[in-house]
Amino acid sequence: MSTEMLLLCGPTFPLLNFHRPPVLAADPYPEARFSIRNRSIFTTWDTDPKTPSAQEPTTHETKTAYSVWDCSLILSKFLAHQLTYPSQPVYPLHNKRVIELGAGRGIVGISASILGAKVTLTDVEEVVDGLKSVVEEGNGITFGEEVQVEGGGGGTIEGVVGLDWTKPLPSTLPTPDYILGADVIWVPHLIRPLFYTIASLSDPHTITLMAYQSRSTRADIAVEEAIKEEGLVKATVEADKFDPVFWKDGVEIWEIKLK
Repeated sequence: MSTEMLLLCGPTFPLLNFHRPPVLAADPYPEARFSIRNRSIFTTWDTDPKTPSAQEPTTHETKTAYSVWDCSLILSKFLAHQLTYPSQPVYPLHNKRVIELGAGRGIVGISASILGAKVTLTDVEEVVDGLKSVVEEGNGITFGEEVQVEGGGGGTIEGVVGLDWTKPLPSTLPTPDYILGADVIWVPHLIRPLFYTIASLSDPHTITLMAYQSRSTRADIAVEEAIKEEGLVKATVEADKFDPVFWKDGVEIWEIKLK
């Protein structure tokens, strides 16, 4: 039986390059790097056999994990931009516990760690080893140690945990201050499990920030129903709060909490 999938729109930031240059080599694309606090983030590199491009993903959930999607860039830049608001940031991240759902290449979670958070990355089990390599070998980050950032104040990446939204939560996951998700709604049958997972991870103080790109009316309706049924409430972040460069028509950022 075929699996119904939502339409996947491709990236719209084609000038960005996420491939790490060899050590000691001059960077051939310095102007095309995606960076948070002047630290570039990489998702591929030359020397490791576990580089994502060498993988043979077999499921839809796994295949989507090996791409960089617009929402991950928009959410990452939003997290950084809101820390520069003239008043205090809406979502302070320093020393906050963060879980990223459906981390894929880990861009949002790595960004949060650069901004000072204590981050746990999660995705399906088949993605875990590759994601660990992205953190350690692609970005030179040691689990549990402070992420090196100009001026200090970096956070940590605590680990990478396999998480299937249709199964019980691992006991190792902490109750987070923030849950982050970017372009994590791909197939209709995972919409309800996603919001069940969010509700199960949350306490009354947990805030979920989700970057969402609408791809079908049917999915939009299913999302609203799942949010309500899981006892959650959603508010949409005003578009003028986004980073002025990293935004896109049709992409929203939601704040989700328990009722």
